[in-house]
Amino acid sequence: MRGLVLVLAYCAGLGAPFVLIALGTQWAVRTTVWMRRHIRALQIVGGVMLLSLGVLLVTGLWGSFIAWMRGPIAGYTLPL
Repeated sequence: MRGLVLVLAYCAGLGAPFVLIALGTQWAVRTTVWMRRHIRALQIVGGVMLLSLGVLLVTGLWGSFIAWMRGPIAGYTLPL
């Protein structure tokens, strides 16, 4: 039963974005137009994020950040 619930949740999570875009076509068109207009800024922001993550990985600060994050989420368990 647990496996069935997990598979259904996976399928719903995989298909939900496509269903939402299909239901919100007008919103999706406006969003893609906005993204096309701001593509350079989005590329720069994405590049800065990738570079930042790379620097954090190389310096070892990423591991420290993940270790710090384990504290608040250590006691959390999924309801499934």
